Parts: sequence; structure tokens; C-alpha cells
Amino acid sequence: MNDDDKTILQNVLKMSEENNKMLKRIERRYLWSSVGKAIYWALIIMAIYGSYYYVQPYLGRALDMYNTASSQLQKMQNATDLLSNTVNKNIPIKR
Repeated sequence: MNDDDKTILQNVLKMSEENNKMLKRIERRYLWSSVGKAIYWALIIMAIYGSYYYVQPYLGRALDMYNTASSQLQKMQNATDLLSNTVNKNIPIKR
């Protein structure tokens, strides 16, 4: 092996070591990026769950009020239908 071949091999070795260092840095950045994304999404999910836990009693009350109002409206509708049927039966229609 002559001197030119040795210098070429040394240059190749030096470049491959530099590439290895860069690849390790890229791999480390990717790992930390993945960890950061996992933490980010975990915080978002916890915030959503926390807000639901905080707002849930108010939503329960609102749902109860809606159901009560709906049943009262249905009772009023039934009463008006009954009254309407009663009035229509008792008043003769002239033709």
C-alpha cells in the first residue's frame, strides 16, 4: 500500500468518524423531539380531562334543567291538546 492510498484511507476514516458523530447527534435530537411531543400531547390530554372534570358539575346541572324544561313543555303541550279537543267536542260547528 502506497502513501496515497494511506492518506485516502485516513481521510475516509476521518470523514466516517465525523459522519458517525453527526448521526449520533441527529439520533439524540430525534429522541428528545419524540419525548417532547409525548409530553406535549400528555399535557393537552390532561388539560382536556381536567377541564371536563372542572366543568362536569355545571354541565350536569344544565342537562337537568334542560330535561326539566323539556318535560314541562311536553306537559303544557299535552294540556293544550286536551283543552283543544275538549273545546272542539263541546262547540257545535255550524255549516
